[in-house]
Amino acid sequence: MSKNDKGIKISLQEYIELRIRDLKLNFLELGGVDNWSNYGEALYPSFGDSKDYDEEARELEQIILNKYMEADKNE
Repeated sequence: MSKNDKGIKISLQEYIELRIRDLKLNFLELGGVDNWSNYGEALYPSFGDSKDYDEEARELEQIILNKYMEADKNE
């Protein structure tokens, strides 16, 4: 962030929700969703060992919480 950026403060919960929504958009983009009929297929792929959206969202939330707790311990 440059010194001219003022930044913005959001709660940890808001940050987690923002990151999870971003994850959902990434799943939809990767799944090639351009209409609502493919929505479920993009979030819950049925091929290979791919993790579905719910699994990825839980892991992302845990990663963020762990980083937050670690940073909080170091202060």
